[in-house]
Amino acid sequence: MPLAYLTEGSRLIVSSLLGVAYPAWYHNLLARRAVTVELGSLTLDATATVITSEERERLWAWVTQQWPLLVDHQTTTSLQIPLVSLQR
Repeated sequence: MPLAYLTEGSRLIVSSLLGVAYPAWYHNLLARRAVTVELGSLTLDATATVITSEERERLWAWVTQQWPLLVDHQTTTSLQIPLVSLQR
């Protein structure tokens, strides 16, 4: 399942671009919020937080401008597509 990210300040906003069920990476982040992120040759430690409420609404508008595919994808599932913050 493709995993994509955008940078917002010092954090990464992560989401899946496909799938109709919550992906394994999402369940793993719920179980353990401390993560190690590898982006090419860069490795960093971060804390994962599921984005909710008003912040999610704000970020969803921004994220779907960057990834219009998510708007169509959301119509294929009754689950809310998760947005996760990875804060360094």
